[in-house]
Formats: sequence, structure tokens, C-alpha cells
Amino acid sequence: MRRDGGHRCAHPTLRNYGAVRGVCRSTDMTSVVDIILRCPECGGLNRDSVIASSMPCLRLAWSDGDSIRPCRTLPFLRCALCGRLNARSSFEPLGPINHGRHEFFLCLGGLGPEPVKVMKRLRGAFGWDVGEIKSRLASLPADLPKMVSLEDSQKLHAGLTEDGACCEIMKIVIEAADPPERLDAPWAISAESPSKLEGAIHQFMPGEKQGAE
Repeated sequence: MRRDGGHRCAHPTLRNYGAVRGVCRSTDMTSVVDIILRCPECGGLNRDSVIASSMPCLRLAWSDGDSIRPCRTLPFLRCALCGRLNARSSFEPLGPINHGRHEFFLCLGGLGPEPVKVMKRLRGAFGWDVGEIKSRLASLPADLPKMVSLEDSQKLHAGLTEDGACCEIMKIVIEAADPPERLDAPWAISAESPSKLEGAIHQFMPGEKQGAE
């Protein structure tokens, strides 16, 4: 392909690369997982991200055969709690963050003043015919089918409430989430800008001092 910038990239950042070196294609599609790291200095819990998977077929590339992956992992981290800068390898990995698994369902307590509207909405949401709707709602309160997405449950709840129905979102815990100290752990960051952190990193050589204020 040409190196004269003849191919236009949709992404503004990639267009900048293309203007310098020619033609670019696209970035990687990556899967990122949040993990917990224990600081070697204070023992505090920090949140960090690691790449779980990547598709190299969608990386940034030029017509001369060169390619890069824009995302990279810095070898040093600064604890968000004590502020100490240490090698990433010195932080103890404590596994990925578990946000838990839940299912949701609506408990329908009453159809309200316009039951026909409510039944139409239930038919649209679950594909029920009139006979099934009458059978399921013969005795109230009634539990509606489970839904994996909280967002979907909230949308249906809002619609049924708008139609005049009385309903409540219920949650079933399939797998318990991590305790708050893990879920709310702060991100391992640098107190300085990335450029200043790079400067601090270059002061250290492998095998030498691994921590600095």
C-alpha cells in the first residue's frame, strides 16, 4: 500500500500516525482484566489492569511492514496508598477482581388501573400469548422470568411502572462478590505525569534499587 497517506483512517489518533509514516490499519482488539496487587512497602491493596487476550491481526501497521501495539505496560508502579514507587514485579498479585454473578427478576404485585397495557408490555418482553399471560398472572404477586442484565430489568420495571403496574426488582446472588476492600481498591498510579514517571524509571537499572520516594 502507498506511503503517501492516500488511505484515510477513521480513528483520529491513527490518522496522526498515518500522516507521519503512511498508511495505518487499526488497533488491537484486547481483553483487559482488573486485578489486585499488594504493595511490597505498606501491604496495601492496589487495583491494576492486565491484558487477558489480544488479536494481533488488528494491530497498527504500515505499508513498509512495520507495526506496533499502542498499549504497553510500564515496569514500575506507584502505590496509591503509600506513594512508593516499586518494580511491578515486586507487587504481590492477588488475582482478578470478582464482581460476583447475579440474576434479576421482577415481582409483579398488581396490574394497576390499565391491565391491558401491562399485559401488552409483558407480551412484548417475553413473547407470551394472551392465554399464558392470564395463566401466569392468575395469582398475584407473581414472579416474572429471570433476567441476567440489571439494565434490562430496570427498563422493564420503568415501563411497567409507567403503565401503572406495581412491581419490584429482586436480585439473586449466584456467586458472591469480593469484599469491599478489594472492590474499592484504588488504582496503582503515579503522582506525576507519565513523562515524569518515565524519567524516574530510567534512573533504575535491573538488579539495583527497586524503590524510591
